[in-house]
Order: sequence, then structure tokens, then C-alpha cells
Amino acid sequence: AILSGPVRIVNAAPGPLDKQRLPVASATAQLRIAADRVDATKFAVAIAGGGSAAGEVRWSGGKLDAKVAVREADLRSWHSALRETKLSGDIAAVATQDAQSFEVALADPRFEIRGEARIAGGVLTVARARLARGPAFAEASGTFALGGDSAFRAEGRIERLDPAAFAKVPAGELNATFAAKGTLAKAPS
Repeated sequence: AILSGPVRIVNAAPGPLDKQRLPVASATAQLRIAADRVDATKFAVAIAGGGSAAGEVRWSGGKLDAKVAVREADLRSWHSALRETKLSGDIAAVATQDAQSFEVALADPRFEIRGEARIAGGVLTVARARLARGPAFAEASGTFALGGDSAFRAEGRIERLDPAAFAKVPAGELNATFAAKGTLAKAPS
């Protein structure tokens, strides 16, 4: 190893993104740097307002692998317009020079969030995104070009979903089936 040892970073002023702050209170890891590999084991993040994430991040041969277990994270610490949560579950990411993929499986006592996405060839592809609360849900899939004309395509369904359960907005019940495609560059169409 070229360098090995513990690393600790402390955020003196954590807070939500909508207040131009980062909601991470601290991060620690056992770091090992070699000529062709970087390992961050015993990786742990304390989230402002409560909650944590722990796991491993490894980089080798141009590939980054990250697996993190989230415990009782409060989404309100990330954006103040959201309702308080206690999300727990797993997040995994794999990144190479050519593509990045992500999987999310998080649950709160009141709802769950699951999704799979990939960025490759300048296109974000959401294979599946689902927010469910009992029999109510919103699910979507689609693509978004990250350059050029910013072409997009999205489709999905919403059934019996009350947005006030997740954000500080008026209560209601949303039901919809949707499909959209277009471009956002210059003049949206």
C-alpha cells in the first residue's frame, strides 16, 4: 500500500440542500490506497438530523463499486419541504468510464422507494422507479439524453397517491397514467 489509515471528515455546518448546505454531519473510513486500487472499508456517514449510512467503496481497474446500507435516514434533512422519514435499506452503485448503474431499495414505516437506473452513452435510463405507500403508488420508467437536444421519454402510472404524505403540500389523491416524449434544449417541445 502507498497509503493506509483512518480518515475522518466533519462538516461544521450541515444542513439541507435547499439551504445551500450538505446534510452530512461526518464521514469516516479505513482508507487503503495502492498503485492500482483504492479501498474505503468501514465507510460510515452520519446524516444531519439523524440516520446513518455504512458500507464499502472500492475502486480498481477503472471500476468503482459502492454498497451502502442506510439506517433511519430523514429525507427532510436533505430538503426542508419533505416530510420526516426513517428510511432504511440498501443503495448500490457501479461506475466505469463507460457506464454508471444504481440500485435503490429503501423503506420507511409508511412507504418504500425502489429503483434501478443506468447512465451510458450520454443517456440516463431509468429501468424502474417506484414509490409505494400501502395500495397507493407511483411508478415510472424512461430515458433522458444528458447532452444534445436533451431528448426524453417517460411513462408510468400513479394510483391513489397523496403527495402530502411525502412533502409539505396540500392533501389530495392523484391517479394517472402518463406517457411523454420530447426535447428540452433551446425551446422545449
